Amino acid sequence: MDYSFRVSAGGIALWYGWFEAMHTRMDILLTGLPECEAVAVSEQIRKEVTRLERRFNRFDRRSDLWKINHTPGGDQIVLDEEWLSVFGEAERFRQLTEGWFDIAVSTPDHTRLGETYQVDASRGELIRLREGVVFDFGGYAKGYALERVERIVREAGVKHGMISFGNSSVCCVGHHPKGDFWRVGVEHPRERRPLVFFELCDASLSSSGNNGRNDGHIVAAGKGGVTLSEIISVAAVSPLLCEVLSTALFASLAEVDDDGRRQILARFDVQRAVRMDYREGMEVVELIPDA
Repeated sequence: MDYSFRVSAGGIALWYGWFEAMHTRMDILLTGLPECEAVAVSEQIRKEVTRLERRFNRFDRRSDLWKINHTPGGDQIVLDEEWLSVFGEAERFRQLTEGWFDIAVSTPDHTRLGETYQVDASRGELIRLREGVVFDFGGYAKGYALERVERIVREAGVKHGMISFGNSSVCCVGHHPKGDFWRVGVEHPRERRPLVFFELCDASLSSSGNNGRNDGHIVAAGKGGVTLSEIISVAAVSPLLCEVLSTALFASLAEVDDDGRRQILARFDVQRAVRMDYREGMEVVELIPDA
């Protein structure tokens, strides 16, 4: 892992490192730790993210998810405790977002609100309810990884720090050493300027949208890839919740209005959510009342 370390004029130890994972880059800023401790924490982070990548990458024949998707025969698949929890949580999110977040969205002929699996925790089994189910944890895995990383960072005694996963998902521990919050901008994908800023303290931020290079990568069940020139950003304490909701709300652009998105948001503990339409005329809409 590449990194730099220095002590600021104010005596604050600053460690910054980065590595590639989950088809993007993770940047880590830790404050207050000696260099050797920061290096040890970062290596623990790298190992954990690498472990999760080997679990969630459905395109890697060596991954757990590839094996789950390609398990032949009966409908039941025996899972370990972590996978049972993940699948159960994903189903809860599907129901609470009215099907706009769905790990089975890549399944052929899948429709929104279509149930594709159940979890039998007592037997440790995943039960597939139809043939040809394809599970994809895009819009979940990075948030899940960030939650694990945040736990590692806090257990190491870091009071203030920031972890950025490809700039689209950010977890802020504490506040900026010289301020009351971390000021994080959501960038215009074409003009490279901030569209809106978030002030985060012990909170996370995730943004989902198109940038002209990956248009349509977020799929709405029954609607295909969403290609609108918009971004949805969500701030909350949980990195996973931010990731899931930004994905679900962006997918909902296919047919839900802002009031419908507000109804979904009301079911969760969210600090702020913003919809940005960066086409000509530029529109920024706050989705949380009094945000």
